[in-house]
Amino acid sequence: MSAHRVAVCLAGLLCWLGPCAAQSRSAADTGAPQVSVVHSGDTWTIAGRKNALEINEKSLAIAVHAGPAVWKMVPSAANDMLIAAGGDQFRVRLADAGRIAVTPYETGYKSGVRMVLDGFRGTGLLSPGSPLNLRLVMTVCLGGGDEELIFEAMVNELGPATVEELH
Repeated sequence: MSAHRVAVCLAGLLCWLGPCAAQSRSAADTGAPQVSVVHSGDTWTIAGRKNALEINEKSLAIAVHAGPAVWKMVPSAANDMLIAAGGDQFRVRLADAGRIAVTPYETGYKSGVRMVLDGFRGTGLLSPGSPLNLRLVMTVCLGGGDEELIFEAMVNELGPATVEELH
């Protein structure tokens, strides 16, 4: 293809995409829930029109507000994850991750936070304190018109350690 044809194709593409890129679409335009995500101190607040929740980024405790009802979920505890590594099985507390990074997260149909936890260390008898080389990625969101609470979790097992259970 000649350079002239490439330039004409690119110019046409830019003319076609220009109006789309210039328009800012709101959550109401796309059908996404109208949710705000605010970080203050150790607390992340995810608030919609109907429901809201707070997450403590240190203890991973969650409080869900649905109308007048408030459900307080327990913070991270010693039995959060069952790990198998090197012929050993042991439990790990999520809040003991060496690094916890929380950031706003939006897909277009749900909004909330994404939490990446890594830097876990073994607590077993065979190799206590050894790096586990695994990463847990969780999202906590309000989604859809009813602002349903959506939790998702994914584990990246980067070494020989495997997650057998996640509570």
